[in-house]
Amino acid sequence: MINQFELVSIKKLKPDYTISEPELVQLGHAVRRILRGESLIVESSDESADHFELLDRIEKLADEIK
Repeated sequence: MINQFELVSIKKLKPDYTISEPELVQLGHAVRRILRGESLIVESSDESADHFELLDRIEKLADEIK
């Protein structure tokens, strides 16, 4: 089971194609927002984390939530 309470950094893509300041949210919350159609940039709060591993966890959690 994926830890949906892990903190991740998200940035929003604004309508004028600028990127908002980062904010920390729980992974599960970020995935739910993506499933609702929000354009988000999700980054691990851990600088040394593997981006592909984070994308894999996002995909698996999205499948669990659907």
